[in-house]
Amino acid sequence: MNVEQANEALALGRLDIPGLFPRLEALQDAPARFRVDLGLDPLPEEPGVILVRGARQYGKSTWMEGAIRETVQEHGPGSAFLIDGDYIRDADHLTNEVSRLAGAFSTKAGVRRL
Repeated sequence: MNVEQANEALALGRLDIPGLFPRLEALQDAPARFRVDLGLDPLPEEPGVILVRGARQYGKSTWMEGAIRETVQEHGPGSAFLIDGDYIRDADHLTNEVSRLAGAFSTKAGVRRL
């Protein structure tokens, strides 16, 4: 599933679509069950920027999938969207993507996470 398809599903609150959260789905199929916990505080509800960084293969992207899923569960469809940094060409492209998605948030969403 590409990022546009994922954002369409998030806008509709369709969290059940296969492939939306591939890392979380892979954990469901793992022989051992565990919960991803990086020891981070709950996400704030006020506007701001959070940087999550760490070693490769440490669980950052898996944590982010869970945070996006929880945001849509708690705050409704259109409260969270994705930007795939692997496809951002430069600062202008990032600015355009942020601006485009900022207009896609639900007007009912009290929390907006990107």
